[in-house]
Amino acid sequence: MGPMLVLNYLAQEIGLSERLGEYGNELLSMAYAHCMDYESINQMPDWFEKTDLNMLLDLEGLTENRLL
Repeated sequence: MGPMLVLNYLAQEIGLSERLGEYGNELLSMAYAHCMDYESINQMPDWFEKTDLNMLLDLEGLTENRLL
């Protein structure tokens, strides 16, 4: 969880989610997944449920379709 908190802190400091637009948090979740434990898009929702990303990024109910 520590490295994810650092990634999220840095992203917040530069306002990255807002700069990425409407799906900024979804894009950040994919970037975090790639940095932490790469998963393919179709496995991302399962991986996401095992992390605290829903609390960090407020992405309740993340689906593969939403990521695409």
